[in-house]
Amino acid sequence: MTEFITLSDISENVAISQDDVSFANTYVSELVKGYTFETIPEYLKELAKIVALERAYLRLSQGEEGIYLEKAKAYRELRQEMERKLNLQTLGGVLSVSLGRA
Repeated sequence: MTEFITLSDISENVAISQDDVSFANTYVSELVKGYTFETIPEYLKELAKIVALERAYLRLSQGEEGIYLEKAKAYRELRQEMERKLNLQTLGGVLSVSLGRA
């Protein structure tokens, strides 16, 4: 798994855990599985931060209505929008595809 972010990369004042960060790194790794990057694109680092924050706020909300759930929903919408925009341009224009052999 590629490490896109660390706990120290999250600047928002929220009780984010190492589990939230690990989840985000795994999530983004799976999303771009099969691609190789010379350097990690900033877009993917930002996406990983959004995933970690979405998860943290969802965990803090405990499924109940309130500010934490509203923030989780807002981050989910942002994550979905970023995923829709994933393309060669947002990834920095340099990548290669690993094709497996049967």
